[in-house]
Amino acid sequence: MTKWKHERKGALEQHEVLIIAYAHLISGVDQQVLAAIYGVNQGRISEAVTVVREACEKHMVLYRDRAAKEE
Repeated sequence: MTKWKHERKGALEQHEVLIIAYAHLISGVDQQVLAAIYGVNQGRISEAVTVVREACEKHMVLYRDRAAKEE
């Protein structure tokens, strides 16, 4: 009988952060599922989602402000 050894990662790569945020925010995949897939704790997934969400919100505010100035 073969035992599987699953090593947990400490940090996520930048491309993984974007994929995870997309999967959670757009596709609705649960954070627990993503944590299991990527071998990290749920806190890392939450951090990744938060960073991308905040960046998107900041971008939208800047875009809205710029569009308002052009009018």
